[in-house]
Amino acid sequence: MFTSTRFISLIETSFTDENTLRVNVKSFNGINYDRTQNRLTLYVGFEKGDSLSCSINGSGSVSTDLTFKRGTLNINGSGDISVGDL
Repeated sequence: MFTSTRFISLIETSFTDENTLRVNVKSFNGINYDRTQNRLTLYVGFEKGDSLSCSINGSGSVSTDLTFKRGTLNINGSGDISVGDL
């Protein structure tokens, strides 16, 4: 429970405009956490999106079952990104 509470405190969400949701996880530097317990699941009301932008700095993984018209995917470090059709 302790690591989950810390992980949740690192999550920032915002709308950059009426159609864009931004989810950011602040730096883990100096925080001891269990990576397997810190998962974020987003439920959205659509099956196909316009654009997906994903960036991993350090190590981590992202997966989505949704399809998008276009996308920008970046890993700076190590990790996996798995997406539906682009």
